[in-house]
Amino acid sequence: MKNTHSNITVQKMPLLRLLLSLITGIIIQYCFDLPLHPFLIMGCIALFVVATSPLITIKYQLIFRKIAGTALLLLFISIGGILSFTKNGTHDKEWIGNYYKPSLPVLLTLQEPLITKAKSYKALARVDAVLIKNQWQPVNGNVLLYFLNSSVALPRLTYGTQIVVKIPLLAIENDKYPGGFDYQQHCLFNHIFYQTFLKEHDYILLDTKSTTFLGSIIIKARFKVLSILRKYITNPTSLSVAEALLIGYRDDLDKAVIQAYNNTGVIHIIIISGLRMGMIYGLLLFLFLPFKNRKWVSVVKPVSIIIILWGFCLIAGATPSVTRSAIMLTVIVLGDSIKRRTNIYNTLALSAIIILLINPFSLWDAGFQLSYAAVLSIIIFYRDIRNWFFFQNKILSYVWSLSAVTIAAQILTLPLILFHFHQLPTLFLFTNLLAVPFSCIILYAELLLILFSPILTIGSFLGKIIDWLLTIMNTYISNVNDLPFSVWRNLQVSLPQVFLLYGCIIGFVGWLMYKKVLFLIAGLSFFAAFIIYRGIYFIFY
Repeated sequence: MKNTHSNITVQKMPLLRLLLSLITGIIIQYCFDLPLHPFLIMGCIALFVVATSPLITIKYQLIFRKIAGTALLLLFISIGGILSFTKNGTHDKEWIGNYYKPSLPVLLTLQEPLITKAKSYKALARVDAVLIKNQWQPVNGNVLLYFLNSSVALPRLTYGTQIVVKIPLLAIENDKYPGGFDYQQHCLFNHIFYQTFLKEHDYILLDTKSTTFLGSIIIKARFKVLSILRKYITNPTSLSVAEALLIGYRDDLDKAVIQAYNNTGVIHIIIISGLRMGMIYGLLLFLFLPFKNRKWVSVVKPVSIIIILWGFCLIAGATPSVTRSAIMLTVIVLGDSIKRRTNIYNTLALSAIIILLINPFSLWDAGFQLSYAAVLSIIIFYRDIRNWFFFQNKILSYVWSLSAVTIAAQILTLPLILFHFHQLPTLFLFTNLLAVPFSCIILYAELLLILFSPILTIGSFLGKIIDWLLTIMNTYISNVNDLPFSVWRNLQVSLPQVFLLYGCIIGFVGWLMYKKVLFLIAGLSFFAAFIIYRGIYFIFY
């Protein structure tokens, strides 16, 4: 592997160091549940040192510059700790857990329309107040509600509807399956602390509503897009994948379809929002290509792209994964519009810093981890892998380029895939060769369908084309999934093993790039440690 990254140094990536400092503060506070004041004190001292560094005389500036640099890193560690503490809903004085008892009625506001489940309807609700001694005590927190199908009040339950729940709220607990998804932690990071199952007489429906302008716009836009897709795409399976592919609406997806996409290594098409946002970004760049020599394009292009990306983000429900992708691409667009050469690693680090400043618990989100791991892996390895082979035939060259992207993305995402999903799709390369270009064509066709939906003939034609393409893609994925060797299951990988795997990857890749024996020794050492750890895990667990 030829080294194409030899000019990359830590000194050229200051934002990466700040990102690592921010992450350090977030992890330290959350893991050890430290109080707020140590981070405030350290942050104030560090901020004072950084702010006063320009006032130091030239004679001492060289020495003080290093001190100021260290202080800046400590400042970001402090910011990470402060954010981790303040964003944790259990530290809020009005946290529902400080006031709620099972015998107390609670006032709830639905934050979304009802989602249809097999035997019930589901909705996320905000807890506004708890009735204590005939007085409403304001509280903060969210609750998952499940309504039985028999409830006659279901048509009136929509976004902003307020109800009073009389039965006890239940604490959210994890499944007893070892190594399973930490659902309790996931809910905690989203300020969801309770759940309850409601029958007709378990709640009182109020005439009042509590909505926001932005929330109403998002709900209406999503409903409009879904109604267009449901009008022109009649096949239920194709429709459910079309909804997930376009705006990330996964409530209609069958579990078997999700499992098939997961087993074949193409779950990112319908789950991870970075791919669809990247496709839209690529389309916008292509549309502006004929005007690249026009003077106005330097202003109109970035403004238009950012507006369209965030407009699509709102239509997709402004979910954390979509918002993450919009922030990442916005930073890239702004960096490109400056007309100066920027370091892509700094650009990625800046987008990650912004995301973590908004929600530090995104750090634990599988989508956040996989998105950045995939992008970073492609940036580092794609060019070298593509250069393994050269094809004069344009079709073969395109196929190999797409394969190189898929292979590159897998290198740094592999440990995370094993950790989060406990399985390894063995045929991911073959499924991605068809699924990725197909999904791109389908996405663009869906955008055309939304644009020309008022014209019945064009809408019907596009709906049939989309249905046909989705049927081909779904059939292909289903057939691959049916192969007995399509997935390697039951791979329980712990967090220490993930770090050991990354040590192996860094060591072996460093050896291939820099041809230094020290990297090879490090890679082999980490690999040996991984094998020993796995052996001990199998014996004792």
